[in-house]
Amino acid sequence: MYDTYRSLTGFDRVPDAQQYWCLAGRVVAPDNPQQLLPLCEPKHAVETGLITPEQYIGVEIDPRRGEPNLKQAELPLALVLGDLSRTMRAYRRAGNFRPGLINLDTNREPQLAVSLLEKVYIEIQRTGLVEPVVIFLNVVMDGWRTYRDDALVEALYRNRVTGADMLTSGWKMLVPTYEYHGTTSISRAHMKMYCLFHGIGHVSMPAREIKLI
Repeated sequence: MYDTYRSLTGFDRVPDAQQYWCLAGRVVAPDNPQQLLPLCEPKHAVETGLITPEQYIGVEIDPRRGEPNLKQAELPLALVLGDLSRTMRAYRRAGNFRPGLINLDTNREPQLAVSLLEKVYIEIQRTGLVEPVVIFLNVVMDGWRTYRDDALVEALYRNRVTGADMLTSGWKMLVPTYEYHGTTSISRAHMKMYCLFHGIGHVSMPAREIKLI
């Protein structure tokens, strides 16, 4: 993901004026919640030079995972217990919502993944784009059912917000996507990571406008 961001934008790191948003999960050690897990996302992003700790905003809605995060004291990260879109809205209303990279690491199937993307997109549009903005969206392609390769694009098209606006306002989707096997509530599942972006001029990687295949 980090290499893709760097290749797309030409930046070694997320610009200082922008933020790194993500669905946090649990990032602290079970036996010592003041310390970060060695391989957790924020620690990796900071250690690889992609961001400074102050740029990271991780949101977790599940108290079982999110409450221990609040005790973290290793790095000056913003770790929030709550809903992602509502947290973004609160930051926006406070004049402090400046996303540059957003990692929506969901375990949702296409339609539900797009419903989350819709809420995030609304907050981005209400803020006004500080470009570039890159969104990574992880989607379950083989969970309760198996989906065709174009299922996410179809879900984007059918959604009342992304279908009417995002598809016609210059957003693009990177092709090909990254595929892997991840853990969901039901089993190990076939996942795809999609990359959507706006505000990048020349793109050296294969990309296309988001539209029905």
